[in-house]
Amino acid sequence: KGKTNSAPASGSDDPPSLKAIEPFPDLSPTLWDGKARKMALTLRDLGILTGYEDGTFRPDQPITRMEVASLIYRALACLGKLPSLN
Repeated sequence: KGKTNSAPASGSDDPPSLKAIEPFPDLSPTLWDGKARKMALTLRDLGILTGYEDGTFRPDQPITRMEVASLIYRALACLGKLPSLN
C-alpha cells in the first residue's frame, strides 16, 4: 500500500550484477574437452542441476548424500518417473 514499484525498466527484478553472472564460472571450459561444462549447462537447463547460490558449480568439492538425492529426484521428475509414495 502506497509503495512504488522500483523495478528496472527492463522488467526484471534482478539486480543488474546478478544478470551478468556467467553460470558455473568455476567449471573450466577445457575440462574433458569442454564436455563437462556442456553437460552441466544442459542439466541446468533441464532443471536437474542447480549449482550453488553464488552461481558456482564447485567441481572439486565432494558431493553430499543430500545433493545426490536431490539430483536423482529432479532427474526422475524431469523424466516423469517419480514413484508413488502412497
